[in-house]
Amino acid sequence: ISTEHGPAGGDEINIIKIDTEKVPNYGWPIASYGEHYGNKKKNEHKYLKYPLLKSHIDYNFIEPIKYFVPSIGISEIKKVSNTFNDEFVNDFFIGSMGSNISEGDMSIHHIRLNKENNKIIYNDLIQIGERIRDILIIEEAKKIILFLENSAAIGILEM
Repeated sequence: ISTEHGPAGGDEINIIKIDTEKVPNYGWPIASYGEHYGNKKKNEHKYLKYPLLKSHIDYNFIEPIKYFVPSIGISEIKKVSNTFNDEFVNDFFIGSMGSNISEGDMSIHHIRLNKENNKIIYNDLIQIGERIRDILIIEEAKKIILFLENSAAIGILEM
């Protein structure tokens, strides 16, 4: 599983398929749910070369499991084990660095995937109020360390 910091809009979470004979293509820079920075008229040359097609699958690319429009400024993604919570089976925390908390920025996005890793079955938001640059999980201490950008601080979540 990986995050993709997209253009203006279009941050993605992708499930990387490494057990295939064919090299998977997730679409970048041809397909994205975002847009090139600036307006389309100013960036006409970019759209001719990199059109940012909205559908991935229609053009034989792999669709993201989730995309964010508007962007959240997606950052680190970490798997969180059931050490923290017995209900955590296939759970992940995703950091966000944007600047608009009402759009899900400056928060941790908590998702749970089904056992086949092809569908999000739980989605929650933990508002932090700071840009989250990085996440470190210390299972033995049952702590999640957040590297916060706005205040140049370290946040600690205990479960």
